[in-house]
Amino acid sequence: MSAIQQAATQQLVDDAEGKVIEAKLGMMVCQTAVVAAAEGLVMARGRVPAELHAATTALLLLAGATHADPALDITLAESGCPAVTADLLAAFATNADGSTPVTRDQAAALACHLQPVLTRAAAGDDAAQALLTAVYQAWRLAFRPQTWGGKPDNCKSNWLANLQAVVAININSDSRFWAGLYAYSCMSTDDFAATVLMTPATATATSTKKNGNRKMLAFLPGGSRPPAPTYAPAINWLTAGKVLPAGFQAACGSSWAFAAAAALESKLMIDTQANTTAALSPQHIMYAAERGVTTDDAYRYRPATPGSDVDAKGFLLQCDRPFLTGKAAKAGLARISATPAYRQVSPANSKAALLHALAAQPAVATLAVDASFQHYAGGIWTSSACAASPNHALLLVGYATLPAGQEHLLAKSSLGAAWGEAGFVHVAMTADGPGMCSLYRAAFQPSAVSVIAPVQPGNSDH
Repeated sequence: MSAIQQAATQQLVDDAEGKVIEAKLGMMVCQTAVVAAAEGLVMARGRVPAELHAATTALLLLAGATHADPALDITLAESGCPAVTADLLAAFATNADGSTPVTRDQAAALACHLQPVLTRAAAGDDAAQALLTAVYQAWRLAFRPQTWGGKPDNCKSNWLANLQAVVAININSDSRFWAGLYAYSCMSTDDFAATVLMTPATATATSTKKNGNRKMLAFLPGGSRPPAPTYAPAINWLTAGKVLPAGFQAACGSSWAFAAAAALESKLMIDTQANTTAALSPQHIMYAAERGVTTDDAYRYRPATPGSDVDAKGFLLQCDRPFLTGKAAKAGLARISATPAYRQVSPANSKAALLHALAAQPAVATLAVDASFQHYAGGIWTSSACAASPNHALLLVGYATLPAGQEHLLAKSSLGAAWGEAGFVHVAMTADGPGMCSLYRAAFQPSAVSVIAPVQPGNSDH
């Protein structure tokens, strides 16, 4: 069979698989509809060579369910590996809401089992391929990448490659962090960089050029904040109740807007001594930044808890500025009430200055992340292969200088609650200089923020 014919027949299979998934996602309790989709898959499989048949049985079993629960009842039993349960594999593959995180030891045990399965699948073993397909389909049902722009045409092959990368990290006992499967797991490294991360040309924190939605905090004025005289061995604004849960930027390079909104949220809660507020709208910041934000601009609050059914409908439009005017909440307004609006932590490239600043409030910073960051699940993230320039913005919400050898900064990302530790990441603390992957290079903190209209309770559990 020619390469063109193989591609065409594989597309038939992918389309048929998609109909099975769509039937599941549509909560079709009518088993006839789901089975009809499965029969279409069988017909498609009948038109492709035998080597593409490996996953048919697993998919039919998946299609036979009568609801959209991404159940995964598979037992791994590789010789010489620690025992793992079907529930653990399901948690690893389907933890879309972040409620069932996998520990380092559990991740290592799963990797021990999955590594030989991946090897056998690559060699053409039907049983191994069927097992991996069932895991992939359960992941796809849980994370629904097709609903928010996170499913490229080669989703499954990317997912398998990413699973290989995850297993390689988790099998490495010297790694200070572990990895998992998340919303972005069917994006290749290049897809993730192009779609989710900021581009090098737009990641200059002090730039004043207008580069569209993806410029990095280009609207923030300069200025400096002198360091406080002392700082504690540890600070955690999350446990202090001054940080809202992590958001989800979906298929949009908008981490800068999420980080800026999060900084304003925390500053508002600190200044008002409140432990909850409504979440600010990153979408509005993207819209306002296109025109240039001044200290008198107001930010509308977000309408719903990130990840809720109401809010999820906006994920596809996260980069679409008209979404703001059509569906933005009118629950309240906040105003930056000081000049300059933001101040840069000074001096740059200084661990001490950054820790001094964090003792007062969270700060926006950037990382030059590598491919492993896409798969981060927990532990202290480090890299010896940082990107050439900063490409992801975060909100630094704390740090710990003890115990020795475990020093780190705690940061809130915008990759969803299932990513990392409920959307947060521990980044290794280094000595003065640019920091781990340029983390110390430039950090910003908002000045005074005031409420100018009533606000609604937000989504903080702290």
